[in-house]
Amino acid sequence: MISSPQPPLRSPAERPAAEDWSRLEALLGRLEKNGPRGLTAAELDELVLLYRISAADLADLEARASDLEAIEPLHRLVARAYLRLHGRRIGRGQSWTQFWRSGIPQAFRASTGPIAFAVLVFVSALILGTIGGLADESLAGSLLGDDALETLRNGELWTRDLLQIAPESALAARILTNNIALALLAFVGGLTLGLGTLAIVLVNGFQLGVLLPLVARYGSSAEFTDFIVAHGFLELTMTLVAAGAGFRVAEALIVPGVWPRGVALRRAARDGARLLVFTAVGLVVAGILEGYVSPRSELGFGIKLAVGLSVWGAALTYALLAGRRHDSPTAPRKIEARATTSRVRRTRRSRT
Repeated sequence: MISSPQPPLRSPAERPAAEDWSRLEALLGRLEKNGPRGLTAAELDELVLLYRISAADLADLEARASDLEAIEPLHRLVARAYLRLHGRRIGRGQSWTQFWRSGIPQAFRASTGPIAFAVLVFVSALILGTIGGLADESLAGSLLGDDALETLRNGELWTRDLLQIAPESALAARILTNNIALALLAFVGGLTLGLGTLAIVLVNGFQLGVLLPLVARYGSSAEFTDFIVAHGFLELTMTLVAAGAGFRVAEALIVPGVWPRGVALRRAARDGARLLVFTAVGLVVAGILEGYVSPRSELGFGIKLAVGLSVWGAALTYALLAGRRHDSPTAPRKIEARATTSRVRRTRRSRT
């Protein structure tokens, strides 16, 4: 392992940087032994950032050191990293096994903040829509149409005759197409600084909020719940995950952090693409359930609830827990905070 230069080259406050050098050497060793596939995408990103930090440390130490031999180990380490990063291109491709085992779950966990924000916006719009629906029934008429509103007033749900209007396969295909298009728009909306994504989440939350009191007012709550319980949890979650990916892109554009804006945007787009794959698969399952299971009253509420909770729980378990052993042991935000501290420290020294 690399030994850190001896004092007085570093003050006690600066000494933790040796941990960065050790971590960089460990990642390089794994890269040299196993190739790019020996590291996860997060670890490759960490390697690049640690190289930049260590190179800046080396330049700083060379400017202040009287004995250059003391920093020769760090010089060799930075040179090794340079050759790996610039002398030969590091492939970032993952096998499909790695992609599903760790790539998608890592992208989900890296985006929990934006996804949580999407949930908050949706719930807020849902509450506002519920208040609006209680105050003015005509709002629901503008969303559903006069015929569907009249059906509700007669104590029937507009979804009752779905299987008579279209066969199961056609219904599932139409639902799936609409849901995936909505998810794609929610993600791409992040390029409008999040305004497009925000609008989609607000509209969908408000629409559902407007419908809920109307359904309850005309005694169709039980039938409505029976219809949505099989697919609703998964479908709504996937839509909000896509919106979270859009907000992640917007965050990279507005507040890129220590990364250059272009790098931050590429990272967000990469994770967003992974989340879109996850979303698409989830919406395929939700569309099948909505076309084949949800309209069938003979299945009973209990079976639909069990199916809905099972697929929803499986999706969340996969996203939150799968591939954790492939996560980088050093949290990205901790690395970024250290990089920021290093920049501030060097700026102060330059001023003095």
